Amino acid sequence: MKIFFRILGALQAGKSATREVCLVNRSRASISNCFVTLLSSENESPRDTLTIQPTSPVSLKARGGTATVTVKFAPRSRLAPFVEQIFLKYGDLDVPMFAVRGCCQGYDITLDSDTLPFGAVGKDCSLTRKLILSNHGDIGAAFAWNLTQLRDVPFNVSPTNGYISPGQEVTIDFIFQPHIIRHDIRCDRLECRLEGTKSVYVTLSGSCIEVAPARETIVISTAVRSKELSKSIVLKNNTNTLWTLTPVISGEFFSGPETVIIEPNSTKNYELTYLPLTEGKIIDLKLRLKF
Repeated sequence: MKIFFRILGALQAGKSATREVCLVNRSRASISNCFVTLLSSENESPRDTLTIQPTSPVSLKARGGTATVTVKFAPRSRLAPFVEQIFLKYGDLDVPMFAVRGCCQGYDITLDSDTLPFGAVGKDCSLTRKLILSNHGDIGAAFAWNLTQLRDVPFNVSPTNGYISPGQEVTIDFIFQPHIIRHDIRCDRLECRLEGTKSVYVTLSGSCIEVAPARETIVISTAVRSKELSKSIVLKNNTNTLWTLTPVISGEFFSGPETVIIEPNSTKNYELTYLPLTEGKIIDLKLRLKF
């Protein structure tokens, strides 16, 4: 027996769709006291959203008797595509009549964390951390951060707005750049507004510490274009927070690693390299560490 389908469509939660199907008895015998029903199944989720009328017994006269069956689909939450067969139950017989197809498309946009601690950052320095905005749903949405919440705190976000498609991930940069010494700087529940669905939130926190001035003078001398010389500078992290530092070197012929990671309450050597290309010239070096 060939089963035909009625398409209920791809709805959003809270919407509904109704389809009517006409049953025709083309046999020579009349049919009475039968019911239109769904058979029991392990997958109950689609069945919870389907309503079939009539629920009372159906009778079909011989040679062209008809009865109208109404199927209503009213999903309340996201639902994967499904197919459900509708049967005519006559005594002990379950005769398949037709099938319905449908799904409920929904939003599922999340941040990979609702908190983002920056730890201790030096005054007038900056630290950037990232979060991922993911769309696991079926519908894309525009997003925009509530920038009014950042007016009085030293946090910034980039991009400030955009669009995220189904299956897409967007990297969000959060920048912490404090200018006043404070032990507790935070922005509670920074809102990311999403078009058509509820917002997502993240709490930003950090502290601002004084950057200790240099305590020693380093002297390096070598012949022009000879073998490069290196000098170790000891960097100490006295806090309970992991430090990720970006050295900023201003001085001709000096170079060093672009990033330094120092574990909490520990020290690390920073190798500074000097290779001059001219002679008889004193080069001043300034080394600044950015969080």
